Amino acid sequence: MHRRRLFKGIVVLAFLAVASTAAWASPALDPSVTLVDRNSTLSLDLASDAGMYNWTVDGTNHLNKQWFWYRVGNTGGESPLNTLPLLFVHSVDADFDDGNEYLTAEYGNPNAMTVDLNFTLVGGEAGSHRSDISETITVINHGSQALDLHFFQYCDLDLGGTSTDASAQILDGDRAEQKDEGYTASETVVTPYPSHHQVDFATTILDSLNDGSPTTLTDANGPIGPGNLTWAFQWDFTIAPGDSAIISKDKSIVPEPATMVLLGAGGLALLRRKGHGD
Repeated sequence: MHRRRLFKGIVVLAFLAVASTAAWASPALDPSVTLVDRNSTLSLDLASDAGMYNWTVDGTNHLNKQWFWYRVGNTGGESPLNTLPLLFVHSVDADFDDGNEYLTAEYGNPNAMTVDLNFTLVGGEAGSHRSDISETITVINHGSQALDLHFFQYCDLDLGGTSTDASAQILDGDRAEQKDEGYTASETVVTPYPSHHQVDFATTILDSLNDGSPTTLTDANGPIGPGNLTWAFQWDFTIAPGDSAIISKDKSIVPEPATMVLLGAGGLALLRRKGHGD
């Protein structure tokens, strides 16, 4: 999987260089995007705070919502990223199979602040129940004053296709881990280290991001569960004029060994019935 990602990364760098020159001449933007790679699909609504709402791996959707909120300054509430103008959207098929694996999108105002999203979907072999998403967010301050930015990622996974998960926790302040239905999902922040984090039951974090008041995540680590579990990371930046801040992170879903034995024995239906009956 790592060799495939490196090869695709080289192709995508070339694509992004071309795409950046055509950004302002792009046709009408389609905010509905689906990425496909091997056993995985990833669906996004870039025009609403539904954001990334479907991560299907070998036929099971493990995701309810992942999206981004931001606040400039220390007063007022946060806003979903999609409240900024959507300037550019493009996806690309770098390995020439059936579907695009890469997405680049840009929000904002080229005279003030822009936020670039780059997503890479790396699926596993059919039946492996493994998948990976790498994400890079770049915020550029085009203004003449320092930008006091507070940036949030919110995530609500439904592992195994159920809203009730077994456990969730934040490890070392920069790694989220969630378990249920024989699956483990994790997200590691590569850079920079988050300013704050929080793991909580739905809909506590989401409500705080939408209540019109400034939010600082509580740094609650967990573990918590079972229940409808969510988590979030927060980055606080002061970005100088003409400068940028880059967030890089990676998330994955893997089955636990016992799950693979059960799946190999034709027991997936039994596993799901057990999960829904709890």
